Amino acid sequence: MCLLVAVGLSLFHHDVANAFEWGNWKLKPWGSIQEAYDSNIGYASSNTMSDFITSLRVGLRGEYLEKNETAEFLASLKQEIFGRHSNFNNFAQYFTGSYTKEFSYFDRLKLDESFAHAEDPRSFAEQFGRVGGRYDYYDNEFNASWTHEFNTQWSTEVKFRNEYYYPNRADLSSSVQFKPGVEVDYAFNSRVSVLGYADSSTRLFEGGDHLLKNSVGVGSKYYWTPKFYLDGRVGADFLNPVVGNFMVKPRYTVSLNDQRDERTLYTLSYTKEYMDTPYTKFFFNQWQVKFELKKELTERTGAYGNVFTGEGTYDKEGTKNRLNGAGVGVIHSLTKKTSVRFDYQFSDNHSNVATGSYKKHMFLFEITIKF
Repeated sequence: MCLLVAVGLSLFHHDVANAFEWGNWKLKPWGSIQEAYDSNIGYASSNTMSDFITSLRVGLRGEYLEKNETAEFLASLKQEIFGRHSNFNNFAQYFTGSYTKEFSYFDRLKLDESFAHAEDPRSFAEQFGRVGGRYDYYDNEFNASWTHEFNTQWSTEVKFRNEYYYPNRADLSSSVQFKPGVEVDYAFNSRVSVLGYADSSTRLFEGGDHLLKNSVGVGSKYYWTPKFYLDGRVGADFLNPVVGNFMVKPRYTVSLNDQRDERTLYTLSYTKEYMDTPYTKFFFNQWQVKFELKKELTERTGAYGNVFTGEGTYDKEGTKNRLNGAGVGVIHSLTKKTSVRFDYQFSDNHSNVATGSYKKHMFLFEITIKF
């Protein structure tokens, strides 16, 4: 596997002509070398182990553009090499892709795919509620939606989500989620719209247990400008747990989204609901607040930051978690093809299970070359 990554990195020495076109596809190979310091590589509550980690990554980005359809994907391979604890060395694979097709002025299809085979969660949201410790896992998410616009005011969207989660750990079960749904929107004018939604989630666990969650609700969007809007939703979840009786619980979501100009983007969101996570066979009664900011400081330099806080309890099981996290970073383009990135991430998880609490600092420096 190290050889495969090394061969990929040798692309750095090739001419720019390696970025090529295949039909309507534009294919762009890239690679990166990353050096990081992790203060708690095992997400441990005590006897923590720190290490310096070298990551070698190669990838391919694809873009497809036709008159009525677009597609893009990003695939990459990453070899992590631990300086002091070589038993943690691992080889990860990632893939994300999307496809959109307009069949007519009124009908639109959108497909999204995300795959990861790794050991570390990819975000604070994935750390939240996750069974502690470092372990190998596979996670595949597929989303499909069909949108039909009846006229300038009425539209409907039919959705389907599928997730497969496989943790390579003896005390955890794999799970599969199937989630169809529908949403109907009505726009009063260019600023105000309302919606109604319904969906049904079934999560099947290895061994036959399953969680069933049916949801209905209403919502509204208010646009101050075409790129600055408030999105709020309120609804009810009808829950069938593995252990315990049928429950009806409220759910709330509100988000503020602003792409103030071409250089600034931020989102602030709050969610309160009973989640069916892939990690355990119990509903996760949780709330969470997320803030994300991206800012282009100059033509060559961009900055970003994110903050996360959330608290939740696994119903019936009683495991409680509170996660606080924050991160900042800067990206600077040395040339049109080469960029460097500095990143810092901090997470602090509190749990009523002693082994579930941990603190973690991550410092990172990365060089990326695109073709």
